[in-house]
Amino acid sequence: MREKFVYAARQAGQAVTMPPFDVTLRAAASLDGPPRRPFVLLGEDGPVFTLHERLGIAMSGNGLRAARRFMPHMTLFYGAKPMSTGEIEPIRFTVRAFSLIHSKLWLTEYETIGCWRLGD
Repeated sequence: MREKFVYAARQAGQAVTMPPFDVTLRAAASLDGPPRRPFVLLGEDGPVFTLHERLGIAMSGNGLRAARRFMPHMTLFYGAKPMSTGEIEPIRFTVRAFSLIHSKLWLTEYETIGCWRLGD
C-alpha cells in the first residue's frame, strides 16, 4: 500500500467519534470466496452501521473510496466446502475500539493501519 493511502486512512480513523456500542451475532453462514470459503458469524443491524457510515464519510473526506455495501461479520475459519448455515444462540459483545486493517488479497496476511478507542 502506498504511504499516502495509509496516511489518509489514519486521518479518517482519527476523525471518527462515537460512544461504545453492543454488537449481536445471530447467524452462521458459509460464504462464497475463492479460493476458500469463509465461515462467518453474521451481525445484525445497529450502531455498527453508524460506525461504518461515519468511517466512510471520513474516508471520502480524505480522498479515499469507501465501500458502499457492508456486512458485519466475524470470520471463524476458511474451508474448501460449504458448511451448514442458520440461526445460532446470540453472541453479544461491546465494541470499545475499532481498527483499520489492510488485508492482502487472497492471503491470510493482515497489517494493522491504526486502532482508535470509542467514547474517549
